[in-house]
Amino acid sequence: MKEKYAERLREMIHTYAPNLAEGKTIRSYPYPPTYVEKKFKNMQMGSIKHGEYISTQMGYFRPNDLCSRYRTPVNGLYVAGSSVYPGGMVLLAGGYCAASVVAEDLGITPWWKMPENIKIAIEKGLAV
Repeated sequence: MKEKYAERLREMIHTYAPNLAEGKTIRSYPYPPTYVEKKFKNMQMGSIKHGEYISTQMGYFRPNDLCSRYRTPVNGLYVAGSSVYPGGMVLLAGGYCAASVVAEDLGITPWWKMPENIKIAIEKGLAV
């Protein structure tokens, strides 16, 4: 069943990216939504966005107004990942943002560099 699922995905991708012809895939790991949900209980129906993705839980409102900026009401407890801004489609961004908040709270100068695309977004007023 996993292989049939993977083939359906390849066909769908090929519709939008015809240059990804047969033989260009080196390796694939077909995990259907049922597998993802079984492995990660908070990813219902295999959603990479962790839970319901509705207007009141999008962007800076994710997961809720108390925890949407990586801090929680519990002092010293932080959240990161698909369940907080910017969400499940932006890999590693939640961790980067949460680490920046932790460093700020601890008075630590970050030893990592800000990615160029984030600098540009801040300059254009698209990020804070």
